[in-house]
Amino acid sequence: MPPLVSIIILTHNEIALTRECVESIIKHTPESYELIFVDNGSADGTADYLLGVPGSKLIRNRSNLGFAAGCNQGMAIAEGEYLCLLNNDTVVTDGWLTRLHAWLDKYPGIGIVGPRTNYVAGAQRVNAVPYSNMEEMHAFAKDWAERHREQGFYPYKLIGFCMLFRRSLIDRIGGLDESFFPGNYEDDDFCLRTRISGSLLWAASDVYIHHYGSRTFHSKTFANDADISANAERLARKWNIPMTGQELSGHGYDTSEVVDRELPFRTERHFVPLRPPGYSRSSRNPSSLGIALVAPDYFPLPPPKYGGIERVVYTLTEELARLGHEIYLYAPRGSRANATVIPFEHDGYDMSRIPDLIRRTLPREVDVIHDHTNLSVVGREYPSTPTVSSIHNPLYNPVQTPVYLSRRQMELYGKGEGEFVYNGIDPADYPIKAEKEDYLLYLGAILPYKGVHHALEAAERTGRRLLLAGPLYDMNYYRNEILPVLQRNPNMEYVGEVGGTYRLELFRNAECLLFPTLCEEPFGLVMIEAMACGTPVLCFPNGAVPEVMGGFPELVCRSAAEMARKIVRAEYPSPEALRAYVENHFTSAIMAQRYLAIYRRVLER
Repeated sequence: MPPLVSIIILTHNEIALTRECVESIIKHTPESYELIFVDNGSADGTADYLLGVPGSKLIRNRSNLGFAAGCNQGMAIAEGEYLCLLNNDTVVTDGWLTRLHAWLDKYPGIGIVGPRTNYVAGAQRVNAVPYSNMEEMHAFAKDWAERHREQGFYPYKLIGFCMLFRRSLIDRIGGLDESFFPGNYEDDDFCLRTRISGSLLWAASDVYIHHYGSRTFHSKTFANDADISANAERLARKWNIPMTGQELSGHGYDTSEVVDRELPFRTERHFVPLRPPGYSRSSRNPSSLGIALVAPDYFPLPPPKYGGIERVVYTLTEELARLGHEIYLYAPRGSRANATVIPFEHDGYDMSRIPDLIRRTLPREVDVIHDHTNLSVVGREYPSTPTVSSIHNPLYNPVQTPVYLSRRQMELYGKGEGEFVYNGIDPADYPIKAEKEDYLLYLGAILPYKGVHHALEAAERTGRRLLLAGPLYDMNYYRNEILPVLQRNPNMEYVGEVGGTYRLELFRNAECLLFPTLCEEPFGLVMIEAMACGTPVLCFPNGAVPEVMGGFPELVCRSAAEMARKIVRAEYPSPEALRAYVENHFTSAIMAQRYLAIYRRVLER
């Protein structure tokens, strides 16, 4: 399936130009794309026109938030693997996106690629174009592309009228710097940070698009010469360029000198967080908190497949943001949430690097840190900012404010000291289904202490079909204990690690979830996920299981044989009763309120 490209277009009046731009995209873009419009307070009917563009997304701002802020809003909701910032006063031409994308695909070292055009400052400009109307322009663009096939060059900067880049770039360097208000020089800043991060800029000579030229920026309602001069001054100050704004805008500056001086890329200096949609510091409620949530460094949020801790952290982030709190999320690159995401600098698993990143980058607005890392690596450092540490594993971490996931975990590992908060989910994410299909389900890691072999034994005793879903973390266990059963019994099937809609449908359609854990389970998130879908859970009484299943003790089993007998009898609570139990005890709303109470108690100390 071709990768999706998110085309983000900022508008501020100029409806005729916007319409021409959109029509050219529809006509000349066969690739898979989504259109995202951000309207900065247009008063000429532009927003109403955009509402009628099929399949598009529209963010309507009541006032002009500026070019950078508007583009950031669009990038924050973009779903594409590639993002394109495109001015509304451009007209794209045949093959434009195909050839731009080809450069990124062929050369991974390129961070941003831009086309050539008629109206722009700098090296991307094509001088003295010979056309006088759009029909002639398209003929010229076709001929230009043929004559410059697979040609291009490395510019010192790219102009922001059209820039294509991978999503991974904004995961690494962030978005546009909104201090360059209302517009101009935010593209200089973006290109500098791209180069400092180790990526290259590329001007694709085999792509030509028409640019009417700064129509929005020349509007007195958007920007004036004083704004532009102020932004040139701001760029000089930010990057320690020994020039006045007037000198910089008139004579340019040595971008390579800036890049060489600034290396290497440092998050605290060069990363510009993308704010969540609708973010406004001025609108923060005085009673709300600034909360920094720290995820493990295993999977991005939300987790594409396996990742119980990540799923909890993501759900908590969304609920706290919904309640009006200002959320900062430290998480692996590629994470997305209704929060200001600050990505880890490292790839892979090295949680020892997380505390230093937080020391260098923790925003002043943060009142409390909530550490969800496996070993509470932030909480163990006893930072000056009050810190709460959720203990997601069966262990004791020496931290100031430990929060366990169940009473059992707190009593066993915390010796009765600390607090506990049950994990929660948003029931809206788990639609109930009363009619079930004829299969049993095990969903979790394929590990000995998860008791997968007991699930197989129970299913074999009944002759029922069993689906196993989850990552293989112990290949010896899988080859010696699991695979032989799968090979001899066609009713047993391993469907791999699952995520998204398929994962949800497995929960919803299963007759029963089997959870024969053999360890001191801190909680067991899949149990409440299944019950929210109206699917009963047969489980072993280890760790917090009897606590979580307190409303249905009849579903707790002492052995695989007992589990098999209960499968045969099929005397389960109704789907409605199972869901109501989750809604009354294990929702994200309940979880968030309990954590908020802990945050406030910690802040009062």
